[in-house]
Amino acid sequence: MGALFLASKLEESPLRIRDIINSYSYLQSLVSYCSAPPYPPPSSYAAYAPMDYFATEFYDMKDALVIAEMQILKRLGFQTQCGLPYGHLVNYLQVLELTGEKELVSRCWSFCNDMCVFFFSLFPSSEPNSSLNRSFCRRLQTPSPALYPQSTLALSAIYLSCRLASPPIALPLEPAPWWTLFDATEDDILDVTSMLLRLYKDWGSSPVGEMADSTNGSMLRKENVWRRAKRIPTTKSGVKEALSGLGRGNSVAASPR
Repeated sequence: MGALFLASKLEESPLRIRDIINSYSYLQSLVSYCSAPPYPPPSSYAAYAPMDYFATEFYDMKDALVIAEMQILKRLGFQTQCGLPYGHLVNYLQVLELTGEKELVSRCWSFCNDMCVFFFSLFPSSEPNSSLNRSFCRRLQTPSPALYPQSTLALSAIYLSCRLASPPIALPLEPAPWWTLFDATEDDILDVTSMLLRLYKDWGSSPVGEMADSTNGSMLRKENVWRRAKRIPTTKSGVKEALSGLGRGNSVAASPR
């Protein structure tokens, strides 16, 4: 209850303490009713009696709710602001001299949106003739904002965008990988990008995509994006060789940025 009360304040949708306590009391009674033999279904529960307006139970629960809220704030150090990765993204793109790549910048921004922004989903209403034929649901896309700092989210968006670019963009790996410049590790970046790719897979719109096997008709995943990125040359001789191969119609390669 304390977490719900605090979250309602942060989302500028304040809830009355009495409403929270009454709802919790009803749910607690419903659980007790359904958990006792003969385990009746929730739809048959109609015996709930709201607590009295001046009941001692209400004031005891109110005190416990306020204490729980203060304990949460104490553990958080009263830091309740949620940072977003967009500022980091702009700075990192400027440092990496990628701001001129309009398509890549747009893709990075979209990845950041899909990773961490609350959004409104539209679902058809159960009543097709209803004037309100859509209902709204707001939720967090992936758990990455709760697990990693915003800088890592921005780096993950750049990491994935560079490998999905056509042709892929190779960022410096020598003398040290480019992400070490921003105090990040490849394991963290891969974990975040994996969450994002799983999200796209759930949506049925994975950027990696799928292709059909003409031999047995089964669906196979396209070549893994990380393996495809490994073919990107990082030396001058490798670039020359890749460009000569590109002229002969071989696999696509990109010069390092």
